[in-house]
Amino acid sequence: MRRDELLRLLRATAHSNASMLDLKGKTLRDLDLQGLDLSRTILEGSDLSGANLSDANLYETNLITATLRKTILNGTNLVKANLTRANMQEASLREGNLHKAILDHANLSKANMRQANLTEASLSGTDLNKSILIASTLNKANLDYAKLAEAILAGANLKKVSLREASLNYADLTGADFSGANLNGANLVFAKLTGIVLDKASLRDAVFIKEDIDKVDLSGVDFSQAKLIDSVDWFKRMIELSQQEGEFDDALDRRLPGSGWFGKRR
Repeated sequence: MRRDELLRLLRATAHSNASMLDLKGKTLRDLDLQGLDLSRTILEGSDLSGANLSDANLYETNLITATLRKTILNGTNLVKANLTRANMQEASLREGNLHKAILDHANLSKANMRQANLTEASLSGTDLNKSILIASTLNKANLDYAKLAEAILAGANLKKVSLREASLNYADLTGADFSGANLNGANLVFAKLTGIVLDKASLRDAVFIKEDIDKVDLSGVDFSQAKLIDSVDWFKRMIELSQQEGEFDDALDRRLPGSGWFGKRR
């Protein structure tokens, strides 16, 4: 579909007072759609790869299973949008507003979400590996079972976020605020913890490397229910898993749910 065709459809929908425009399964690759009002549009299964949707209005838009690889969504309004299982690899969502958006099981690996607003968003099981979330706001968001390995969350607001069983191994959490967060069973192996705030966070069965905890000032944080492991023990366990699975990288990416792996508690 060309841009002019889309604009004609938008005008026709507006003139007919239709409640929403149905573009399900359409191909809109590489189109310049900056600033367009696509609120409540049905784009389920559509291909928007490489399109520029900066400053567009996608309020309550249906983007379930849509493809948005390398799509530009800087400053875009995605409030309450449904992006369940959408492919957003390497997309740019800088300063985007995703308040209460649904991104369950979406692929946001290597996406740039710097200073994005994800307050109360749902990202259960979402792939955020190697994503950039610097200074983003994720307070009260649901990130249970999410994959955040090597993600950069420096200076992010994660107050009261839920990260149960999430993978944060090798993530940069420098200066991130996890006050009141639920990190039960989360994997924080080799995460950067300098300046992290864990006030009143729940850490039951959360897995940390003991040496990482010892390097930073986390006085007052209750690690009594967390699992602190030695780095040597961890690598030994990874080697054991790789021998079982045949691939070291697969073992390295596994979550450490805390259920009997090492059993060591401080």
